[in-house]
Amino acid sequence: MKALITGGTGFIGRALAARLLGEGWQARVATRRIPLNPPQGVEIAETDYGSVESLAKAVDGCDAVFHLAAAIFACSYAEFEKANAAATANLVAACAKAQKPPECFVYVSSLAAAGPGASATVARTEADPPAPASDYGKTKLAGEAALAALPSAARRVILRPAIVYGKNDSGVSKIARWVRRGLMINMCAGETMFSFTYIDDLVDAITEAQKNPALSGKAYFICEDRTYPWTHFISAMAKAMGARQPFMLTLSPSAMRVAGKIYQTVSPLIGADPVFNTDKAREACAGHWTASPRRWMEDAGRKSWTPLEEGLKKTFV
Repeated sequence: MKALITGGTGFIGRALAARLLGEGWQARVATRRIPLNPPQGVEIAETDYGSVESLAKAVDGCDAVFHLAAAIFACSYAEFEKANAAATANLVAACAKAQKPPECFVYVSSLAAAGPGASATVARTEADPPAPASDYGKTKLAGEAALAALPSAARRVILRPAIVYGKNDSGVSKIARWVRRGLMINMCAGETMFSFTYIDDLVDAITEAQKNPALSGKAYFICEDRTYPWTHFISAMAKAMGARQPFMLTLSPSAMRVAGKIYQTVSPLIGADPVFNTDKAREACAGHWTASPRRWMEDAGRKSWTPLEEGLKKTFV
């Protein structure tokens, strides 16, 4: 069996590639440029996501496609649309064009595609109409819609993880640096509630989505079946690292919007990644980012999840 993994050089993609190789798969990683430190044991396919023909070469001979590639940060809606919506549509077109289309297409979307939960105590479910609060979320939702053009014989599953964390995750690593300094600038109210997804649990879900025909044609939230306030996440992280509880400064919504605009303007000028911008400020002010994994647990037979404290201990071992 051969798999195509887009985004295979990233945090989630590397973990998925390692899992598939361990299960006896051959893995091809589609990437925009050859990485300096490619995942071990995989075939690297330098690919243009703007070209259906280029993507068709990457898809050729693959039994399954795991689509993880996405832009989490961008400076404009057009950049998000190109990376998240158009690239997904092109990949779907490449699958349809293949002489032997892949049997399964697993799309790793995001909770952002659905939007925040209704309240601190009511988590979002798949029955709720999508209401993305950001350009990132809107374009990930558009990517989900693009899967409708897949060949009818190709099974498709959409997974919407919440905040994904684990060892070597760049996002958690950035937060950890602030925690070690003893200062945490919160981009949301401290008691805003969040759902979290440990990397191993997400990889379990991705591989199960490919294996289980009963999951075809559906979207699922993938996260621990418990929600946490942001302050708890930071406290648990500090404990897992053996660090002191940092001083936490929470920005007001207006201050967040101003900070996002400043960073978005300055980052291209200094060559920095736009890790915070007006789009992320909108997400931070949108409410409680929580979801229920109940549908996945029922359909996939999932019994339990990695608790946050345990996952953070594994992250910082």
